[in-house]
Amino acid sequence: MQLALNQVTRTHSMPYIEKTGVKAIKEQLWQWYDVTQDPRIDGFNGWGCKQKLYKIKFLIDDYIAKCPSYHGEEEWLEEQKMDQAVNKISGNNPINRWGDD
Repeated sequence: MQLALNQVTRTHSMPYIEKTGVKAIKEQLWQWYDVTQDPRIDGFNGWGCKQKLYKIKFLIDDYIAKCPSYHGEEEWLEEQKMDQAVNKISGNNPINRWGDD
């Protein structure tokens, strides 16, 4: 009985501790992306980095599909899509290498 109670407590404890911040994750993604863009780096390494990006994308797609919807989510998503469209039209680089948000 005690073991089952501890397992439930552990899986639902809050607040969570973020082990890797958004900035560090973005930096790693940017590094893999940058390898794919560097003409001095061979295709073997470039493809390996692109595979890592795909694996992360598939994992994120799966997690998002399983998450519940939240109040304000649709509006936020529309705002993000609009910002991306404006950046693309204006020629701004949408890749924020070092931002935390």
